[in-house]
Order: sequence, then structure tokens, then C-alpha cells
Amino acid sequence: MDGARLKQKIALMIVNRIENRKRWNVDQLNETDVECCYQQEIQEKLQRKPPSNDIEEEWTCIKKTLITTAQDIMGEKQHKRNEEWYDQECQKIIEVK
Repeated sequence: MDGARLKQKIALMIVNRIENRKRWNVDQLNETDVECCYQQEIQEKLQRKPPSNDIEEEWTCIKKTLITTAQDIMGEKQHKRNEEWYDQECQKIIEVK
């Protein structure tokens, strides 16, 4: 058979699973003053919100309130990669290399 051969290949699609997911520093909630401040801030923001008959609008407002309060009170958790084994000694060796 002297025809052309076609090799089919499925392209791999790399999915970014992280998608800039914010992780809040929830370890701070173990402190009672931070926990109380967080709860009070949420209560105040939700009480100031005018009532709505649309359930989607209500949930959007609640979600927005929780996210903004978490950002203000707790902040984002800083991701420290390879923290446990990457130290000054490793850094010096890499610089020499």
C-alpha cells in the first residue's frame, strides 16, 4: 500500500488546577481576639446589607462578605515551597554552582 499514513495524536491539555486559589491564614482563628473580630465584622456587614428577594443576590452578598472579611482580618497564607529542607547551606551551594 503506497498511500500516506496519518498518525493521530490527542493533544494533552494542561489544566491549571490551582487557578490562583486563595488560602486564608486560618491559623489566626485559634487566637480568640482574631476569632471575635472576624465574627463581629461579618455580623456588622451582613446587618448593614439591605434585604433582597433574589436568592442569588443574597448568596452573592454573603460570599462577598465572607471573602472580604477573611482578606481583611486573616490575610492570605503565604506558600513557602521547600521550606523544610531548603536552607542557607543549599542556597550557598547553588550560588557557588
